[in-house]
Amino acid sequence: MLTRNNLAARDISRAPADLSRFGFRSDHKILLSGAIEGPILEKYARGWGGITTSDSPRFQAFFWEVTWPSQVWAFQQGTVQETSLFGGREHLLRWERCDGGLAQLANGGGATIAGRDCWGKGGVAVKYTGSLRATLYGGEVFENTIGVLLPPNPDHLPAIWVFCSSPDFELAVRSIDKKLGVTCNTLAKVPFDSSAGSASRPRSTRMACPSPRPTTPPSGSFTATRRG
Repeated sequence: MLTRNNLAARDISRAPADLSRFGFRSDHKILLSGAIEGPILEKYARGWGGITTSDSPRFQAFFWEVTWPSQVWAFQQGTVQETSLFGGREHLLRWERCDGGLAQLANGGGATIAGRDCWGKGGVAVKYTGSLRATLYGGEVFENTIGVLLPPNPDHLPAIWVFCSSPDFELAVRSIDKKLGVTCNTLAKVPFDSSAGSASRPRSTRMACPSPRPTTPPSGSFTATRRG
């Protein structure tokens, strides 16, 4: 039987190559093990991709290489090698108030400006190539090496962090996508228990993390000198 979010194994051989006329989106997954039961993370948070510079060495610097404050550079959220509350923040992005080289490349030159809806808000940043390591996201610009899970309701962030920082999260994602690199949409397609990390759970099982303090999005409130 053909459904929007699942194709039973017996139907794969009969499925047409183009499923768009049946209402499938490109981010829908075909599962061979049966439908996902219960709510999925996507109900509480959306997965967002970030900026693609097409030339990271040109547009990236370490924060200690730049004189601060700056109208050229913006704080950047990057990947973490191990899941941690606060990591992946050693880089800056040459933003130039979106009126410099990066903006020019975004106009047909191979770069993309994405993730604006996340700037200035709190969420969870996940490295989505290889091991799916996570850290809290505080509203910085980010390149497309991470996906940001952004809950519309900040009250859901503790539960989402508890899940994403546990081994269960990677197991759940890999059960629907075993490729080395998954998409930011796939990160939100897994079953999710929104009661995790809530006040109703025993204190020993709740998240112990600071409240998110989103940074100001890179609207051009900085000024600086390029590295030495």
